[in-house]
Order: sequence, then C-alpha cells, then structure tokens
Amino acid sequence: MIPKIIHQTWKTEDIPREWAESKASWQRFHPDWRYIFWTDRDLESFIAERYPWFIETYRDYPYAIQRVDASRYFILYEYGGIYSDLDVICNRNGDFLLSHKAIIPQTEPVGFSNDLIMTEPKHPFFLQMINNLARAHRKFSRNPLLLRHFRVMFSTGPLYLTRQYRNFPAKAEMFILPQSLYGGKEATSIVRHIRGNSWHAWDSRLLGFLFDHARMLLLVLAALFGSWLFFR
Repeated sequence: MIPKIIHQTWKTEDIPREWAESKASWQRFHPDWRYIFWTDRDLESFIAERYPWFIETYRDYPYAIQRVDASRYFILYEYGGIYSDLDVICNRNGDFLLSHKAIIPQTEPVGFSNDLIMTEPKHPFFLQMINNLARAHRKFSRNPLLLRHFRVMFSTGPLYLTRQYRNFPAKAEMFILPQSLYGGKEATSIVRHIRGNSWHAWDSRLLGFLFDHARMLLLVLAALFGSWLFFR
C-alpha cells in the first residue's frame, strides 16, 4: 500500500556535512526505492503548481520551518512513500512496513512526531491534514500569546499532527510506530536520531533545557521551598 519512495528536503542541494549520512543511509538500505530530494525552491514550485489554493498561506508563513512542515504533508498526500528529516538515520530496510496504509511515530512522553512519516497516496488522514493547515495558520502562526516554538508546533509541527490524529475518525487505518522501531536502542529500530533542530531559536533551546533538567529543577525548587518554610 505504501509505495517505495523516499522523500527528504533541505534549503538547497548542498546538504550540511553532519546530515549527509542520512541521505546515504536511506539509499543504502533501499536500493530499489525511488529517492526524491526536495529543495525549498522545489517545494514552493510543487505547491504553486499542484495545490495553488494553498500558495497564499504557504507564502504567508512567518517561519521557513512551517513551509517545510506543510510541504511534507502535501508531498505525502500526492505521492505517498516515506518522508524523513535529515537528522534521522536509517538502520535497516523498511519493506516490512509497506503493507500498512499510513504510519506515524509515537514520541515520549506523549504525542507523535512528524520527522518520519509513511503513507499510501491520497490517504484521508493527510487530506485532513492539508485541509486544516490554513485554519491552524490563522489561529497560531502570529499569536502574540505564544512563544515562537509553540507557534510552529501548533500550526504545522508535531503538536499539529498530534491534534489532527486525535480528531481523525478512522484511527484504525493508522499504524503507530512504537519506540522499539523508532530510534530506540533495540536492534529492531529502523532509525536512529542525530542532532538536528536546525530551526530552533532561543525559546526552543530554553524549553529543551527545562525539559531535560526537569527533575533537577524540581528538586532545587523543593529544597528552596523547604528552606523557606524552615526559616520563616
């Protein structure tokens, strides 16, 4: 059901050296698959030609990552196959997943990621995804109450995908890629992740620090609160 096509994107054809391994790994483990590499110019041309009703929203996005996020949903709806970010390294052949209709990866502690997505062409979940992008753009992209990080996440990124999945009526058609296959330490994992986050700014880095050190910060706050109670 999922065609043998791999999609990856970057700003230009000059992929940064630290991510060149990703392209090579997908091609090495899938020699009989079609590999399509999309530049920013290719993406805009594709949207303008095949989905002109969306081009105004596409060009109105304030952040480049939003255009890349949105494009992957249109590409997968049109062609099907696998979309992979450049910070995702392939560890093994993915032919055993082709019998599914659509696949999204589960992340911890909750939700789903959009860095590795697989689908058949014209799947209704991706039709829902592309049809709701403009509404999400109006609601979140320039919302002054949100940090830049959350404007992206809710308008086009993983939180947008997660919300669309929760609202999708035919969840039985979706296969949820478990952690054991998605970047886990198990030998069964089809991918591993390297350092990415090329779109992150100060707010994303701060949120990442707080998340990574949440336990330590809670202990510090508890100690400070305990000291305050003791000495008051």
